[in-house]
Amino acid sequence: MFLSEPGQTGYDIQFNLFGFPVRVHPLFFLGPLLFGRGLIEGQGNIGISLLVVTLVFFVSILLHELGHALAFRLFGIDSRIVLHWMGGLAIPDRGSWNSREVSLTPNQQMIVSVAGPAANVVLAFAMIGVGLAIGGRLGRLEFLPIPVANLAGSTFAKGEYLQLFFIAMSLLNLLWAVLNLVPIFPLDGGQIARAFMLKIDPRDGLQNSLYLSIGVAALACVYAMSTENIFLAIFCGYLAYESWQSLQRLSGRRW
Repeated sequence: MFLSEPGQTGYDIQFNLFGFPVRVHPLFFLGPLLFGRGLIEGQGNIGISLLVVTLVFFVSILLHELGHALAFRLFGIDSRIVLHWMGGLAIPDRGSWNSREVSLTPNQQMIVSVAGPAANVVLAFAMIGVGLAIGGRLGRLEFLPIPVANLAGSTFAKGEYLQLFFIAMSLLNLLWAVLNLVPIFPLDGGQIARAFMLKIDPRDGLQNSLYLSIGVAALACVYAMSTENIFLAIFCGYLAYESWQSLQRLSGRRW
């Protein structure tokens, strides 16, 4: 998911997970600072809270990309995972010996695209299940209709950082799944829309998916501006522009 792969630096963290090479760009750790402030505020020691939220970001986004990578593997394509400041990427390696002749059908592409958000949903509800199993109760956030495990009344009621961990895992994973299913390219929803439209209309499906991407991104940009969310407005505006550029290249026009 998301934009282009960032270049390597001398400070990247690299390891293997289930046979997939994983690279974590140093700027990945800006994500919790930029997007986790609302979770950190009023949560005791800021440093410890930030570490908890950073762990949640890391696990959640890594699992999302692992979902994509496992789906690629299901269809005989090797891949690698890169985490960067705007999220992550599962990058297919079509040059490897067992991937060279493999290409995805529209149905397979939809499965690969939905695998990431599905992994986040599974993790979110698994955390809720664990919270209930240790004596918590089902609750919801005041500002969003998202279910969470409230540990009040359990033996872990005084563990504020554990409570933060459970809430952040439910919140981030469900939001990440919903965000990625919006039909804007190159988000997972945009990939799904593109594959579906190519399936039903091989001739004009790609073009129609770009029209859809531009329209939804523009509407999201207008909504973000109406709520004074400048960062989201810039992000959606950029994605709308990128889809428009792709449409121009597809049609052979230059503006």
